[in-house]
Amino acid sequence: MPKSVVCKARTAASLWPALGLTMLIATGNIGLWWYWNQPSELPGFSGKVRGVAFSAFRRDESPLENEFPSASELAADIDQLSRFSRRLRTYASGESQLIPELAAAHGMNMTAGAWLDRRRSNNRIELDALFAAAARFPNIDSAMVGNESLLRGDVSSGQLIGYLDEARKRLPIPVSTAEPWHIWLKHPELARHVDYLTVHLLPYWEGIPRRSALRSVLERYRQLQKRFPGKHIVIGEVGWPSNGDRFRHAIPSQSGQARFIREFLLMAERENLDYFLMEAFDQPWKETAEGRVGAYWGVFDAYREPKFALTGPVREDEDWWQKAALSALLAIFPMLWFARRFARFRLTGRLFYLGLIQLVASLWIWLLSVPLQFYLGPIDWLMQALLVPAEVAILAILLILGFEFVEVIWRRNSSSPRSPLCRARRRTAISPTTRSGACAISSTTASSGSACTTATSAMRSSSTAP
Repeated sequence: MPKSVVCKARTAASLWPALGLTMLIATGNIGLWWYWNQPSELPGFSGKVRGVAFSAFRRDESPLENEFPSASELAADIDQLSRFSRRLRTYASGESQLIPELAAAHGMNMTAGAWLDRRRSNNRIELDALFAAAARFPNIDSAMVGNESLLRGDVSSGQLIGYLDEARKRLPIPVSTAEPWHIWLKHPELARHVDYLTVHLLPYWEGIPRRSALRSVLERYRQLQKRFPGKHIVIGEVGWPSNGDRFRHAIPSQSGQARFIREFLLMAERENLDYFLMEAFDQPWKETAEGRVGAYWGVFDAYREPKFALTGPVREDEDWWQKAALSALLAIFPMLWFARRFARFRLTGRLFYLGLIQLVASLWIWLLSVPLQFYLGPIDWLMQALLVPAEVAILAILLILGFEFVEVIWRRNSSSPRSPLCRARRRTAISPTTRSGACAISSTTASSGSACTTATSAMRSSSTAP
């Protein structure tokens, strides 16, 4: 059999071990993605929730920029929420009179709010709009005058009491104001001017870890019950963010939000709590005042997609399999090339570097996917575009250093035997001049001098023969 055929056969045969190693690492990569995204078995909740706080602004809308949702957007939102919740809580009455009308059409009751801030003229507009809406729509069965107005320092306790007293005189429905639990304890005089207490219980803002958050909610609720006996208490906001920055021991996450909401809903049924979940939809505009985490309190995202189901297992990353497959596809051809081209490395070294290639591919896919979890603006996208080349450079340096490490530690001895046939074929490709030169160089050593002289003489004799 010709030597070239034998060498090609051996080269083709080397493809299969390389392919086997490549598929082993790629399969291990997918297995690790799967392991890190194991579903969490959580208690399920069936039926509608009692209430949900509703801000209607969409992805690129903001009250700070006077950008408000359209009538069709409001109709779509309330139609969606009517299948999720029994009632709505709004924060302002001057923005749209359509919300109570649409809610009534879907059989939903409402707690309508009047937004109070430092602008006294705006406070007047809000109160008058609340009074008009309550008179017009019977599905508004309670009113909320102010939302964390004392916490922000927008009004004084005396000013807030004045607004509350006016609302209670003008409205035939129960009236309250919403503040965090510690504000009610700091200003107990407010309780005499409301028909019921509305408290915000958000353990994240107290830096409480998620595993202790539900216990904290119930403890604060009991504390207010003890301080204001006989007063009905409504939890005006309760929830956990799905994304954003860590606050002391509180870490936002989608699985954490799902677990908190589900466990709270079951506890609320058991304890007969009156509540509004915080909140219906993500509100990206809130990042301005509350930081990045302010955008991610919704049980639906800003595109109106549910973040998690109320029944069944929940994963932290529902798209993990797409990232795993993409990272494996990105790495498979570089891994196959390396496994064939550098078969001279020991098996341990090849496995190490193949794993490094796959790790770099997975890391890059993860780095590219992280910004997609946030609501980014034009500046954010610009910064991301500038970071991508830097990420590629750093990962390339990691691969280069990794290769040098493998070459030093796991490269086989260069004198290891090769195939005799392939070695012979390689020798026939060397010209007599090259051989003579090689022998001349090696003749400088004492051990090979005579062999080189003999070989040179033989070649000269053959060249002068007729």
